[in-house]
Amino acid sequence: MDKLTDTSKRNEINVTYVNDNEYSVRLIRWLLTSMGAWQSSMTKTSIEKLRSLILIILSFSLICFTFVPCTLYAFLEEKNLQARMEALGQVSYWLMGVIKYSYILFHRGNVRRCLDHIERDWRTVERSKDRDIMLAHANSAHYFILICTSFTCGGIFIYNLVKGMSLVPVSIENHTFYLHPLPCPCYSKIVDTRYNPAYEIIYGLQLFSGIITSSIVVCACSLAAVFIMHACGQLTMMMAWMKDSFTIPSIESTRYQLSDIVGLHVRTLSFIEYIENVINRICLVELLGCTLNMCLLGYFCITEWENNDTKNTMAYFLVFVSMMFNIFVFCFLSEKLSHQCLQVGDVAYACDWHLLPDCTARGFILIILRSNSVVRLTAGKFMQISIVTFGDVIKTSAVYFNMLQKIT
Repeated sequence: MDKLTDTSKRNEINVTYVNDNEYSVRLIRWLLTSMGAWQSSMTKTSIEKLRSLILIILSFSLICFTFVPCTLYAFLEEKNLQARMEALGQVSYWLMGVIKYSYILFHRGNVRRCLDHIERDWRTVERSKDRDIMLAHANSAHYFILICTSFTCGGIFIYNLVKGMSLVPVSIENHTFYLHPLPCPCYSKIVDTRYNPAYEIIYGLQLFSGIITSSIVVCACSLAAVFIMHACGQLTMMMAWMKDSFTIPSIESTRYQLSDIVGLHVRTLSFIEYIENVINRICLVELLGCTLNMCLLGYFCITEWENNDTKNTMAYFLVFVSMMFNIFVFCFLSEKLSHQCLQVGDVAYACDWHLLPDCTARGFILIILRSNSVVRLTAGKFMQISIVTFGDVIKTSAVYFNMLQKIT
């Protein structure tokens, strides 16, 4: 009777895997679908392929609509050093968006493999305790995504809004007028935004361009959050298995559970390698680009503060905080993953493995030895990402900021 009850509970839990999997990846699916980068596990219809192609072309067009004129303005038109640096900072942000978007599109297959791995994990979950662990980590990933969205999109939106509300003096035919500047300056030989309705049209298109670029940044953070938190959930589930496996006095049952534990460990480490292959170049772009932009934004904050321009100071500061938070997310998630991998060895060592038969104890020793190998995500295979890396980025930004302040 107990076996029948246990089997019915397992079947009941397993039926919910479709909804659970959808819940864990839905934010990623929404973001990737909106950019035309979602690759379904099933064959796409012609209409879906056409829709994805249109979204990709539209996204690249809107990004380039802001990126190209601003680049030309910075190199060919603007002579003032500070204004040129501000334009180049905006160019670098849009360039980061182009690189990350292109990378995500190019590696859609790898992203799909990670998502399929997550779906298989949900399909094979049996215990309600394991399901609760996985749902808790999926919730944590959602919190990261929502906070990242608030900082990134909120910072860029407020920056664009403040820029559009500001007034700057502009000379037209020997007369000085006060006009609203664009969030990203535009090369005047392409279009003269001093006159209506050119300004309103360009400003609106730049707002859409900013939304798309911010969505790309959020999407990159979302991929890291969902994949890494899922891996952490699997490791937590594995530790729960180890703690629970020795409450059963039967050696045969314990040996069977140990084989499951080793299999889950190997499978999770393989998934971590997939994650590294998907996001390591995204991490590199994020670290290099945000370090440069944080240096420039810190300089602009001080400059605008000295000019008593509170609105621009707050706008720059919010963008600065959003970029700092994005770097922190990658570093924190990598640090958490490393800590979880090491903790597996600690839990295995704390179990009563020394009381088991030799053949079973060897399995625990292998888990302990494998867990001692530090697992860290990298930025482009060049450097490991951790909380220490986050501190180094902040210090590097401060050094370049001080150097920039002395030069100007």
